[in-house]
Amino acid sequence: MSTGYCTRHDRLYREHGDAEWKSLPKKYPAEYLVWAAAKNRCTNPRNVQYHRYGGRGLVMCEHLSAFAGFIYEVGPRPADGLSLDRIANDKGYLCQACNGGMPQLRWATKEQQARNRRSSTGAGYAEELEVILARKGEAAAYPGVVYKPARRGKGAGVFEAYCAGTYLGRAGSAQEAAELVAS
Repeated sequence: MSTGYCTRHDRLYREHGDAEWKSLPKKYPAEYLVWAAAKNRCTNPRNVQYHRYGGRGLVMCEHLSAFAGFIYEVGPRPADGLSLDRIANDKGYLCQACNGGMPQLRWATKEQQARNRRSSTGAGYAEELEVILARKGEAAAYPGVVYKPARRGKGAGVFEAYCAGTYLGRAGSAQEAAELVAS
């Protein structure tokens, strides 16, 4: 008789039975609220965040749709102040089995969450992420030169020159900015 779970979760169900699984929300109330909110963002078109999750095609995999599968996959929150983070921002809430054996979810700090936003991964810039990274690499070759990518609709990015924290000006290339620093 199949329980409807994958092999891994089926084993847990058989070991612990319904009683253990149904008591999980009481045992992990904060995690339950996180799970319920994530599921709602993916499935409820009336959720104010739906356009950023379910509306973009992000889903919660079948294994995580049950709270027991979620708590088994991510575990209890290790510390207060951590929130659920999707490692690959363009993928949904997926268990390791659905993500090719790679973890997709983790408990993260606010700093980790801020670095993992679409706006900080190149999605809000006029240039492709590869171009931005290449130009930042060019700038790194010259002391005092940084590359500032332009936001979408704001033109092209620029190289800026600094000496001892003092702004010296903008240039069209890393080499031109380095000349500003040298002068």
